[in-house]
Amino acid sequence: MLNLYSCGCSALDVPILSRCKEHNGYVVIVSNNEVAARQRTSFRTKDRTLSLLYCSLLDGMRRLRDSTVGLIFTYPDHYPFLARDRIDSNNWSDFPDKYFPECKRVLQPDGHIVLIIEHLVLASVVYSAIKAGFKIVSQSVVRMVISDEPVDSTFLNDFYVYKVCLVLTRRANDSNKSIGDIQLKNVGRHIANFHTGGLVLDTSCIHYPVVIAAHKVTRTVGIVSDWKRYNALKERIKKESSNGKEKVSQKS
Repeated sequence: MLNLYSCGCSALDVPILSRCKEHNGYVVIVSNNEVAARQRTSFRTKDRTLSLLYCSLLDGMRRLRDSTVGLIFTYPDHYPFLARDRIDSNNWSDFPDKYFPECKRVLQPDGHIVLIIEHLVLASVVYSAIKAGFKIVSQSVVRMVISDEPVDSTFLNDFYVYKVCLVLTRRANDSNKSIGDIQLKNVGRHIANFHTGGLVLDTSCIHYPVVIAAHKVTRTVGIVSDWKRYNALKERIKKESSNGKEKVSQKS
């Protein structure tokens, strides 16, 4: 999600209350990420364990078949939820939500959604999720390591921010599960804890190359709506794939 500062600078994903490092400007606009149809593209590893889509979130999800996803690890587009918060709460039921119905379509009955969101949209997200038939398994504050400009192919994050983590399921009797710090070193463990089968769908690529960790557990689909991040992830995947082949050759 593109954020614009009052000084004219921009950043891909920063807390709403953040400041521009260079000019100390504050966030004034949170824009909606859309990818034109003519620009959409995709990449798949040779072993077909990982697919990376450059498109908007909903367009990417619509390419998946019903009940094929076991875990959705997601930082959703906040724009529709922020829009809902701007209207009278009495009209919330009439405000259309396309995100959670699409999640419900692709998710298996025993699957989970792990949502990372800003606290400003918490009420709207919870309302929309429950309306779509999801149950809240856990709600927690998580400490994430992110960068102001997460477009570097090295993915070296340099400071902490706090976000809300919601774990959702379609089953009411699911055991409580929660997440602590979200860092690269324990993303694989999070995936293993929540994955019960099917694909892993990752739309959180704006923060971490989670798709790279997930495809080692199961087949994974990543959706990215930023061109620089898409290219950075693709190059990282190619590099890791090459390194893996080199290690196999050395052992043999």
